[in-house]
Amino acid sequence: MANIYDYLDYRDYLNSWIDTAVGGGHGLKKKMAEHLNCQGTFVSQVLHKVAHFSLEHGYKMNSFLEHGAEEADFFMLILLYQRAGNEEVRGYFRTKIETVLKNRLVLKNRIQTKVSLSPEDQNRYYSAWYYGAIRLLITIPGFQTKTQITSRLNLPAKTVSDTLDFLIKVGLLTEKDGRYSPGELHLHLGNDSPLISKHHTNWRLLALNSLATERPADLHYSLGVTLSKEDIVKLKARIVDFIENIQTVVRPSPPETLCGFCIDWFEI
Repeated sequence: MANIYDYLDYRDYLNSWIDTAVGGGHGLKKKMAEHLNCQGTFVSQVLHKVAHFSLEHGYKMNSFLEHGAEEADFFMLILLYQRAGNEEVRGYFRTKIETVLKNRLVLKNRIQTKVSLSPEDQNRYYSAWYYGAIRLLITIPGFQTKTQITSRLNLPAKTVSDTLDFLIKVGLLTEKDGRYSPGELHLHLGNDSPLISKHHTNWRLLALNSLATERPADLHYSLGVTLSKEDIVKLKARIVDFIENIQTVVRPSPPETLCGFCIDWFEI
């Protein structure tokens, strides 16, 4: 997919976006016109640099392109830059654009030294399951672009865009040429964290959703038992051993698919 930050002209970006779309962009110009409630000939004129989109058109295009918040801001900025009526105004917006691009570079440098998430960032990261899922999914070859992630997780493209922007911002992901890879920051949520219940809830909701899919490879098992206090301790110890053994398999295992693993063992 076209990377908006590689363009100073929104029309060049739109043409690249169309060219790299699934199916070669067939029918996209017509869909753009319908979304903007304008004539298809006007869209063609814009793409051929004979005309300009208005600011209102640009704002609506962001929803059509399913931009995240930062992408939407940058799209409006390069639209304003191209619509500027004189060199003084163009210079003003060019400076704004260069500032955004420089800040993105500084952010990538910061990622290498970032060692923890702020409480605010932790609250957002653990607010929904897809933050962790996307962070894990991009380690699998074949799921490292926005389109691939959106298709695999069946999420709205804007949700994926906003999530990727956040994960890059806090150092959990990096991006180059539209492909995402793990950042330097690693997370571990302790049992004493006030967010631990939310973390467990996120993944257990996914486990509940998987019950409806009835995939043969999935495994679900529920059992109510009565047993001695002593045996409760013994079985908990065996479960902990089992978890450790899982890690010895998971760590060297090549990333090929995304799975969830939940164990519930408690006294009622």
